[in-house]
Amino acid sequence: MDDSIRSFDKKITGNYYLFIKSIIMKIKQTIPILLTLIIFSTAAFSQTGEGEVTKYPVVIGESGITNITVSDNIDLLLINAGDDEVRTRIPSESLNKVRVFYAKGNLRVSTKGSLPRGERIPVYVYVNDLKTLTLLGNAFARSQDVLQVANLKVNIEDQGKIALKSTGKVKVSAPDDYRVVNEERYHLVLSKE
Repeated sequence: MDDSIRSFDKKITGNYYLFIKSIIMKIKQTIPILLTLIIFSTAAFSQTGEGEVTKYPVVIGESGITNITVSDNIDLLLINAGDDEVRTRIPSESLNKVRVFYAKGNLRVSTKGSLPRGERIPVYVYVNDLKTLTLLGNAFARSQDVLQVANLKVNIEDQGKIALKSTGKVKVSAPDDYRVVNEERYHLVLSKE
């Protein structure tokens, strides 16, 4: 009888051991797969850097801002930036009224929903390598100082207005009935009032 109990014990212990061993192997195979998925998903999100920005001021990083698109009721002030201070700033009382999207050098600023008539949202953008500026709706853009940009292309749609001074050339693409005044000294570009 002792031998039959021992063989039964060995059989149960052996089966139990194999069962535990198979569970451990499954766990060992699952953990690396899960870790790989987590690493790839976080790497993909951090590389794209796309989406709505929810923390202010928006610090841009190495890629800088090369293209800006602003829409209705946004008053954009362009400010020369040093190499390490490219960013955007929005007054705290206006944060809940503005959407800011940034991805790979492209900055897009728009309002959340419609604003009361005549309300304007100031947005300050520090730039050092701006190439394209697009104004949609009744957006307004101006420069604080003389912008240090080589070539800037400005696209104006609808009733957008600009008042820019630049050391480089400014090419304006606007509707046919739009009057643009260019001055030579600083390439001052003013739209009609």
